[in-house]
This record gives sequence, C-alpha cells and structure tokens, in this order.
Amino acid sequence: MSDPPPRARRLRRAARWAGACAAGLLAAYAGLVGVALASRAPLDPAYAGPRPLPPDVAARFAYPEAGRPPEVVAEFNHEEGRGWRSRWVQVRVTTPGDAAPHLVQIVHHAPAAAGGRRPAVVVSPILGGRNDISILAARDLARRGFHAAVVLRAESLLDGAADERRLERVLRTAIVDRRRAVDWLETLPDVDPARVGAVGASMGGIATALLAAVEPRVRASVVVLAGGDLGDVIARSTEPRVRRYARERLAAGVADADDLRRRVVAAVPSDPLALAPHVDARRTLTILARWDDVVPTDTQARLHEALGRPASLTLPAGHYTAAALLPLVLHEAAGFLERTLGGAAAE
Repeated sequence: MSDPPPRARRLRRAARWAGACAAGLLAAYAGLVGVALASRAPLDPAYAGPRPLPPDVAARFAYPEAGRPPEVVAEFNHEEGRGWRSRWVQVRVTTPGDAAPHLVQIVHHAPAAAGGRRPAVVVSPILGGRNDISILAARDLARRGFHAAVVLRAESLLDGAADERRLERVLRTAIVDRRRAVDWLETLPDVDPARVGAVGASMGGIATALLAAVEPRVRASVVVLAGGDLGDVIARSTEPRVRRYARERLAAGVADADDLRRRVVAAVPSDPLALAPHVDARRTLTILARWDDVVPTDTQARLHEALGRPASLTLPAGHYTAAALLPLVLHEAAGFLERTLGGAAAE
C-alpha cells in the first residue's frame, strides 16, 4: 500500500492536534468545575483524640524483622525526571503467621536536589492497574521536596478460589510491607524519621488508614476515596475485578451478596472501620467522591465518621471521573502533608 499524499497526512495531523486540544480544554474545564464545586469541612471540633491500640491488634501487624535495619536485596531501574530521581529497591519482611519472608517492592522517588533532611511519604497504589496514579503522586511529592516510597502490591487482594480469610492475610501483608518501607526510609541519611506520612487512593486509601492506625511513626495521612465495611464494599462495588471476585465466590458456594458480606465481616477483623478510631484525626485528611459506586459513597462517609470526622474534601465526581480532578487531589494532599509534617525546608 502506498503512503497517503502529503495533503492527507497534513489533514490527519491537524485532526489529531485538534482532538488533543479539545481533550485538553475539556479536562481543564472539568478541573475548574470540580474546584468550584468541591466542598470542604474542617476537623470536628469535638474530636478528643485517637484511642490507644489494643495489644492484640498490634500483634496482628507485628513482624520479626522490626527493630532491625532492612538489608537491600536488590536495587535497579534508576530513572530521572524534572525535579525527581527514582529507583526500585527490594527488602524482606515476614507476614505474621508466615514461615518465610517475602520481598517488599519499593519504588523510591527522591528530590533531584540535595537539601538536608526531608520528610518522607509512603504511597499506596490502587487495587489493580499499572500503578500510574501512585507513580504520578510520588513524582509530584518528590518535586515538592519529599521522599516518596511507592510500596507495590505483594499479591492481589481478590482471589475467588480462596475463602474470605485470605483477605485478612493479604491486608496484614500490605501493612507489614509498608511498615518495613518506613524502616528502610529511616536508614536514608536525608530522611527525617520524625516526619513520615502516608497517602493512598481507593484500595491504597484503605491501606493508608490501616497503616496510620497501627504505625505510630506515621505522623500524617491522606485517605482518598476509601471506604469502611469491606464486606459491604465488596458486595456492592461496580468495579470489574470486584464483580468477578463476587461471581467466583458465588460459584464456590456463597449464597448471595448478603452472605458474601457476612463472610467478609466475620473473616476480616482488620477492617478499616474497626481500626479507624486508632488513627489521629488531627493529622488526617479524607478526600471523598460524592457519586461513587466503586467504593460506595456511603461507605466512604462511614469511614470518615469512624476516623473521627477529620478535615475533608468532597469531590463532585464518581470514582473514575475523579481522575479529571487529579491535579486538585495532588495539590490538596501535598499541601496537607506540608502543613502537618512541616515543609521540606523544616528542620
């Protein structure tokens, strides 16, 4: 087949350019509308502080490597960009109850310029996908002067071939992975161990809430589009992976959605609703979506309530359409972390 004539190529390039411009303008318009319609609420003035973590709950997230600096098993994939540099690091940790350790995968983003000891943030990815949102967040934080450690998923949360008890084990693994990432961040000479925060969206937001409850070194947390009562979230979510998991559990003998919810509630004592009272709401920001059916909005509201009604931002969006407001979310998250932990220049 011969190449199209020059005029046809020019027309195609013009059409692509026009399409890109239109998409950019639409995204900018959506962002402006979102900023205008987003609603804010301050911390509940009646908040009296977090509850102490009971010893039996702390034991669920204890790991034998605690107190020992982690050995870096491997380091690779060095990259640089405007204002940041990154590398992949692997360290080991053992999930409570497991016989052998596993590898924790950390994508570490550091500010490109040296500048004394800086705050650090643990970034938790969403349920699936290629970690694009968490990497974008980490790069944004690094450009602002933070160290940002994206802790990748050790395994999928959802496996329809396994019973609901597996959910609890995977959650505990996710949290000890993040605690070990904090151990590793503390070994970096330009990280201030007194200024560690955490941020995550969706499943990453659930992990962030749990981490903030059980890890006292986390001094600030931003919980984005996360809900409590995992049984209810799983039973009602429209997210395709969650729907597939629900169908697989039904095929394996679960009676119906209500039965699935009851099974999850019984099998997962580490639900974010149960651990939320141990999070310090004074050091927490929640970002919610007004019309979410992936993590249903009412489950987000329940988690916000259980956390002690911290300062919040409610987006005029659903779960996926909130992506149009990602610049706003990143700005709000970074601003809160800067105010709560002290900016990169603070000593």
